[in-house]
Amino acid sequence: MSKIKKLFGLPFLKFHHNLIKLALILMVLHPLSFALDIQSLQVFLPVFYPPVTFLELAGRPAFYLFIIAIITAVYRKKIPKDWKKIHLFNYLAFFLVSIHALLIGTDFSSTGMQILSVAMMIIVAGVFIDKHLKK
Repeated sequence: MSKIKKLFGLPFLKFHHNLIKLALILMVLHPLSFALDIQSLQVFLPVFYPPVTFLELAGRPAFYLFIIAIITAVYRKKIPKDWKKIHLFNYLAFFLVSIHALLIGTDFSSTGMQILSVAMMIIVAGVFIDKHLKK
């Protein structure tokens, strides 16, 4: 956390909140651009079956998991005991988005991007294990 302050000149939480605001804007713009292109809001509806389609469109449920986690964080003072448990949805959402990107993301067709994505998933899994499963 101190490295973030040195690198960006902001306390970690301020940097984190700014990053989340940008991510939220991009998360809304991505499906919205598809919705406008096909003139349908169905891109916001999760598809759970068949499993391959669920994984290809895993960005849809991830979108809602991120929204739930963000809302929970905003109102964390009203639910002080449980907000961090709900905030853990971000890990699941990250994996869903990564799988979605790897399966149908046009920017992820290159080997370099695929390696980067898998490396990020491994790092995030390691962080989750280190922070939440190690005792």
